[in-house]
Parts: sequence; structure tokens; C-alpha cells
Amino acid sequence: MGITARGAWVGVQRHFRERGINVQQDPITVVGVGDMAGDVFGNGLLMSDKLQLVAAFNHLHIFIDPNPEPASSFAERKRLFDLPRSAWSDYDTSIMSEGGGIFSRSAKSIAISPQMKERFAIEADKLTPTELLNALLKAPVDLLWNGGIGTYVKSSEESHADVGDKANDALRVDGNELRCKVILLNEVVQAGDMTEKQRNQLLGSMTDEVSALSLVPDDDYLTRDMETAFPPSLVNKFAEAMRRHRLKREIVSTQIANDLVNNMGITFVQRLKESTGMSPANVAGAYVIVRDIFHLPHWFRQIEALDYLVPAEVQLTLMDELMRLGRRATRWFLRSRRNEQDA
Repeated sequence: MGITARGAWVGVQRHFRERGINVQQDPITVVGVGDMAGDVFGNGLLMSDKLQLVAAFNHLHIFIDPNPEPASSFAERKRLFDLPRSAWSDYDTSIMSEGGGIFSRSAKSIAISPQMKERFAIEADKLTPTELLNALLKAPVDLLWNGGIGTYVKSSEESHADVGDKANDALRVDGNELRCKVILLNEVVQAGDMTEKQRNQLLGSMTDEVSALSLVPDDDYLTRDMETAFPPSLVNKFAEAMRRHRLKREIVSTQIANDLVNNMGITFVQRLKESTGMSPANVAGAYVIVRDIFHLPHWFRQIEALDYLVPAEVQLTLMDELMRLGRRATRWFLRSRRNEQDA
């Protein structure tokens, strides 16, 4: 199971759960960018047998199945995924719903069936492949699963030149034209938000902060944070060897950073650094104390275990209160116990 797809799917589950939908039990319609041979796209579309993939495309083909039967279409997606190399042209069209098909992106035009018109809110009887793809991106579906390469959505305030993906200019849509309810983006594939020069300048400006942070992982107390990176069975069998792990410092740093961001939010360290005048290392150290005193991870897990048992709004409120406790307690330690964090 691809770890990237699994992480992305957790995000999809969360967004739909907040809309009162359980994607493991309730059917949802999907338009996808990619094919079953792709890691993120292929793995992701096997995460639930309730997904109704009504359309998808890659650089060669356009897949259309206006009213798919979830079980049989899931089995066929799985068959394609298990092939050494597959394309949408390998899909068994005999199981597709009426009005669907596999179309070449090099075709001069594509006839739009009544079922396609109804599913994708298309009025034309015939469209070019590019026009059809543009319509698919704007289709009124539940999920837009972008597991392919390319930038297909831009801001209405951006020009196509600003996007820097000329090959997809003709089919790209503005964000305010989307009618899907949830979007999954495989952003890492095409990131480019920072140049190498900008990255180097940023890293250079953080030299002092990095030096301070480098002292944190050496604390013996934090060995338990390293252990959370491994399966319990491995920890129980090789606990002593793990304490001598050559990458212990790096693993501890990563686990604490994950803990800070996942539980307290991405702005937590910066906000406390600015409000207290303390270093990121001090903030991280104070947080670890607070985390363990109040058993914050335990309570976060308890709240997460309420999935589908209570409304998502209740879970979010509880998490917000827990984060507020963590922030206030960490701030108190930083201001009142500046010289006692080693305790």
C-alpha cells in the first residue's frame, strides 16, 4: 500500500466525515487525473470499494463511466492495478454503464451521450477531447482526485503563464469554476514554490536556530520519542540497540517536529517564539514537558477514536480545547520556568 496515497486518503476521509459522509460505507462520485498504474492514483482508488469513478484521464486516454456499479468497477480497477503496466485502454468496457467508454485524447471529437450530459452537466452533442476534459474538471461530483502530473486548476487572478504548465493551458480551469465538494492534490510531484537560491538563503538565515535545535535530540529523556517511530514489536525486541541507533538524533528530531505540527498546528512554534522571545529549541523542550504532564497524545487519540460516533464538529471543538491547553501551558513554562526546563 503506497504510504503517500494512504496519507492522502486520511485527508479525504476527514473532509467527508465533516460533511457527514463515511467514504468507506457511502458511495461517492469521483473524477480523477491519472491512471491505475500510478502510485497515488492507483493506490488511492483502491482505498474504498464504494468509490464511483465516473471519469478519469491521463496523457493518452479519457475514461468515462457515467453510472458505475461500485463492486464490479472496483474489481476491475484492482485488476488493472495488479498488471505490470496498464492503461485505461485495458479496462473491460463490458462492465461499464450505458453511455460510457474509453476515448483517445488524439481524437478529433467525441460524441457526448445522454448519460454523459446528465452526469457532467454538458449541453453539447459533441466536444473535442480538450473541451471534454475541461468539462470533466468542472463536473458536479463529490471528489476530484488529482494523482497525476500537471496543474489543472488556477486562481481566477492568475494567468496561464503564471502557472508555468503550458501543455495544459487549454483545459485548465479556475478554482471558482469547480463544482466538486472535495479536492485531493498530489502537490509534491509538481511543487516549485521555492527556487534553489531562495531555499539556500532561507537555510542560511536559520543557522542559529538550527544550532539551538540540534541540542534538543541529545536529551536521554527523549529516547521514548524515537521509539514511537517503530512498531512496538521491534521496540520490545531491540530496545537497547535502538538507543545506540546512528540516526537517533535525526529520528528524535523528526518525531518531535511531527508531534508539534500534527497536534499543535504549524504556527505553534513561531507564535510562541514571538510571544515569549524564546528559541525554537526552548519551545520544543517546554512543549515536551507539557505534553507528558497532561498526556496530550493520549487525549488526542481518544478524540480521534470518536470518528463516526459523534459529529465532526464536536471532535474539532475538543481538539481545539486540547490545543489551547497545550499552548497556554507551554507559554506558562516558557515565561515562568525559563531556567527549569531540564527538569
